[in-house]
Amino acid sequence: ACFILVFSVYGRTLKGDFVFDDRGILENQDLLSGINHTPLVLAVPFWDAPNGLYRPITLLSYNFNFFFGEAPFGFHLLNLLLYALSGWLLARVIEKFFQNKLLAYLAAVLFLVLPIHSEAVANITGRSEILALGFSLLMFWELGQEKISQWRSAGWFLLAMGSKETAIATLPVALFFIYLREKQIFSKGLWQKYLLVFVSWFGALIFYFEARYIILGKQYFFQAGFNPIQNPLKIASGLERVSTSFKVLLLYLQKTFWPTNLCPDYSFNQIPILPNMKNWESLAGLAIFVLLAAGIFIFLKRQPILS
Repeated sequence: ACFILVFSVYGRTLKGDFVFDDRGILENQDLLSGINHTPLVLAVPFWDAPNGLYRPITLLSYNFNFFFGEAPFGFHLLNLLLYALSGWLLARVIEKFFQNKLLAYLAAVLFLVLPIHSEAVANITGRSEILALGFSLLMFWELGQEKISQWRSAGWFLLAMGSKETAIATLPVALFFIYLREKQIFSKGLWQKYLLVFVSWFGALIFYFEARYIILGKQYFFQAGFNPIQNPLKIASGLERVSTSFKVLLLYLQKTFWPTNLCPDYSFNQIPILPNMKNWESLAGLAIFVLLAAGIFIFLKRQPILS
């Protein structure tokens, strides 16, 4: 059902080309194509060091694509297959922790048809998002097993981080799934029970950051090179960043429920920087953020599904 749904909604992307950031795949074809280059793919930055990105698993997936040709069709096809698989994994994880098949199926369907996701699924470079999610879901699935393997759990987490850096947000969400399983989170016995799991996560994190430091070097380990055209926030003040971030939160929430003006690229001035919080967009975004954050704790015990 997940595969049928995804190909019904996103099938037209199979006719798409390499556009925007996707063109980086063609520009680096000499590196990405060929089985002899597979080990090398793990030891290079994501495009170039000044980008400040290290995503070897995503690059490895492009390397895999080139085994079947350089046409964009194959790249878009793998995006759809991975996206459908992520919907299936989402259903399995929700069913595992909530023991509710209907909830799991509805959540997966809703997730797969959210229009805002077209910004990741239709773009080939959006694969980093899909892979990071898929490996994170496998990490959560491992937390639901009767006997948790810290090696598998850490491995899935490492693969998620190797797909996209934002997968580090998997860790606090993993604590939520531990709470769902144990119905507690702060007891001494619980932390002792999961000590090896926590240590394995920390080890995976250290391994990723070590590799990132070696590949990117000290200069680009923490941040990307200066490019105000790609990222105007680079030269913005702290207040401007925060104000604009709350505006973006409102923008994405709006596009989730009212899918107009979907955009494949948010580079220079696509989202104008706001100087302060004295505007309704930033204040509305802040209000939404506070409500969502409060809702996590308010419903944690009474309605963990809502939480």
